[in-house]
Amino acid sequence: MGQEGGRRQTRMAGQGRQAETTREAGQAEQEDVPLMVLLTKVDKACPLVGEDLKNVYRSCYIKDLIYKVSDCLGIPVSQVLPVKNYDHENVLDTCCDVLLLSAMQQMLNFADNYFDNFNNGTE
Repeated sequence: MGQEGGRRQTRMAGQGRQAETTREAGQAEQEDVPLMVLLTKVDKACPLVGEDLKNVYRSCYIKDLIYKVSDCLGIPVSQVLPVKNYDHENVLDTCCDVLLLSAMQQMLNFADNYFDNFNNGTE
């Protein structure tokens, strides 16, 4: 009985978080602020990706997660980016770096476009 109550609380907390995130996404959209989501810990979410990070875009599970996040927040799939967290590694991983750096590049491009549009709209 205690476990069921804990699951219910977790689901309710998740639903509350989802509603809050959706509300914030709507506010950002009204202000034309581009949204981007980093789907973290993809190596732990999918065993195929955990074995080889190069499989991140081949994984059906990760692809489904990206589409779920996109649908939930109402943002394009191209704005949900899978990344792997460095959590205990002592050595840099090129595949991990590529995912993180491409996400950073896309964030910077979005920010640059936002400020270009913002400046053009105020002149």
